[in-house]
Amino acid sequence: MILTCSDLTATFLTKDFNLKETILIATGTAEVDLEKIKLQLGVSFTTQTLADGRIVPAVDTVDVIVDIDRNDLKFHIHGNIWTSIASVFEPLFKGAVLDEITSQLNNAMKTTAPTLANAFIAGTEANSMIIPDLWFDWMTEQPFQVTDTSLEFGARAILYDSVFGETVPATWPEMPYKVDEEASGIQVFISEESVNSALTALLEKHPVDVWLNSTLVPATSPIQLNTGSLEKVFPGISAYYGANQTVNLRVNVTDVYGATFAAGKETVGLNADWNMKVYVDTVNGTTELAADLTFTKMIADASILIDGYNVSGNFTKLKVSQIAVNSCAFGTISTFKLKMEINVGLAIAAVPINKALSSLVIPETILGVFTLSDLVIDYYDGFLFGGATPTFIAPAMTIERMLGYVIHDIFTQE
Repeated sequence: MILTCSDLTATFLTKDFNLKETILIATGTAEVDLEKIKLQLGVSFTTQTLADGRIVPAVDTVDVIVDIDRNDLKFHIHGNIWTSIASVFEPLFKGAVLDEITSQLNNAMKTTAPTLANAFIAGTEANSMIIPDLWFDWMTEQPFQVTDTSLEFGARAILYDSVFGETVPATWPEMPYKVDEEASGIQVFISEESVNSALTALLEKHPVDVWLNSTLVPATSPIQLNTGSLEKVFPGISAYYGANQTVNLRVNVTDVYGATFAAGKETVGLNADWNMKVYVDTVNGTTELAADLTFTKMIADASILIDGYNVSGNFTKLKVSQIAVNSCAFGTISTFKLKMEINVGLAIAAVPINKALSSLVIPETILGVFTLSDLVIDYYDGFLFGGATPTFIAPAMTIERMLGYVIHDIFTQE
């Protein structure tokens, strides 16, 4: 990758100098003004192995060019009278000064810059903290790939909570860097392993433990959170507590796992386990734990696609695989019947969910900063592909903005 900067300007100033020769003492400063500098820096990408065995990116420089127009170099010496006399010979110094500046710039770009960059990268250990305790492992065994049309990078991409530690998958899917048939300027390929690590880490960092209170249900809803409405799901609950006693639910998601992507079906699959406690407000004013249930492996399979800016979503499967009754205060719960009732309810709920998903429209302009085009989602076995082309919007030159620049220039004159 070649970086080029042309028509750069620079000013070099020395510290105060003091030169004594017999009884003559010259003091002052020297200044070099360069009006036209061309710099070219070729960057090649490689990797470096740290002491703990982690592999992180590294850079090297090639094809370094420093081109300074000798005719645009201005050399000035300022100081006392003896310094002023010496300034008569300034033209004699230009060649030596130019050679020294060129040498220093070459050394900075060939040696200093990559050394500092590689030290910085090594210092990160390819491990970045997103928020306290939540880390993103972007270690890579492959250097950046540079082609005529793209800059490509592959990383481990594991999110983890440092309190629980990182689990590195044993295997990874083979993923492309780029799909040439797609026009998207930014192309991202995400493996099942990366998604599952993110789900686990986020749940560890922010446990989902919520209350679904009866007050959240609209009065117009055909199903209310009371013993009467839930009698069909929990037979005997209304006879034990009364027909219309308030019910509140506490739901704790214990695991979200098993994210899968399938090319042929164009679906994403996800599993979840959770615990639900059913609390009833009794007639005597107390709150009682009526039932404690564990739901294992709720399966959610969905196909989400993009057509232009329109999203189409469809849950193809939404069901609970297994239910365990940890306790029940009002009798015996048939887990078979309960599972059937819940799965029927989930099938009914999938209809409005699919409708809501299919009504989503991705905005063409984001925050007024850039527009999006060439949007795409595609499914592969073991990983998901997403692409888009952002085009940044140049700020409009309004009269107010123009006046701001003018006023700024006026008050910043030296």
